[in-house]
Formats: sequence, structure tokens, C-alpha cells
Amino acid sequence: MEFAKASYKIVINARDNDELNKARNDILSATENSVDLISVPEDISREDICEDLVDQSINLFNRLDVMISNAGISGPEKSSAEMTSEDWDRVIDINLKG
Repeated sequence: MEFAKASYKIVINARDNDELNKARNDILSATENSVDLISVPEDISREDICEDLVDQSINLFNRLDVMISNAGISGPEKSSAEMTSEDWDRVIDINLKG
């Protein structure tokens, strides 16, 4: 929120459109609609989506000064011995790569 209040140009992302819209509305409300903001509903566990977010930022705002990734999941509620490789890949893709 402080970046928005300091007039940074903002790109936000979430998988859940409702959460994304809430974050967008919170930022716009806190800045009295005076911030340049785009919101992108995508899954950042995919590398191409991460690259696209950076590209959109640069194409729209001509630069990227600060990037914060705040994505994270805990994974399925089962023991690590019960996790499939797909379960593990999903956690790693979001928590370490996203």
C-alpha cells in the first residue's frame, strides 16, 4: 500500500479474481483513485505468466522498479510421504518459482 501511496505504478496479480478485485479496490480507495494500477488474474506457478507480468509492466509503464512476490501455499494436508510428485511440484512452483 505504501508504494501506491508514494505514486508508484502498480501491477497486482492473484489466481482468485475476487481477491484480486478486493486488493485493487483497497488500493484505489487508499489512494483516492490517484494511482496507475493494473490487475492481472493469472496463476504465477507458470513461468510464462511471470514473464508476461514483467512484460506488461514494462510495456505499460516503460520500466519496472520494484517487484514483490508474495505468493505461497502450504500444499495438500497430508504427510510428505503421502504427497505425489504433482503435489510437490505445485508447492515448489508457487513458493519458490512464482
